[in-house]
Amino acid sequence: MKIIKKIFLIFVITLLILLSIFAIVGQKNISCEPLLVWGTEHQPETITNDLISKLGGLPKTDMDVGNALKLRDTGVPLPIYPVKAWRIKTSLATNNLNLDTIIDDDPTYHYQFDISVMYTDGDERTLQWKSWRYGIVVCPLIIPRGNGPHGKLKTVP
Repeated sequence: MKIIKKIFLIFVITLLILLSIFAIVGQKNISCEPLLVWGTEHQPETITNDLISKLGGLPKTDMDVGNALKLRDTGVPLPIYPVKAWRIKTSLATNNLNLDTIIDDDPTYHYQFDISVMYTDGDERTLQWKSWRYGIVVCPLIIPRGNGPHGKLKTVP
């Protein structure tokens, strides 16, 4: 019985110490280039393939993907161009690390990545995709817990 009490006491003290550290540190942005994204659905390559599939290519100018999909569904022609090849150049994930993040039932993180695109007409561009997702960034790992908006594409000089 004494052993169980000691283990429980050690657990409670450890938990209090961790909570105190988070309270003292306060809000801190954690940013990193993720080396591992848990699950294939949230990989930059999967998101890019989905964008190309849903849009029928990629734009050469800035575009809110959610708005573009709504317009496409109404029959409005979009400035979308067929893609010959693409690759992910960089990716960055950011979230706030604080006590709220740990106890929040739906924490979010911001995610962006740059896509080097070669269009079928020979034109080349770099597009940056940005959005937020549900989940937590624990560098170098992203633990996704759900999708956010379709994101925005922006041309990068």
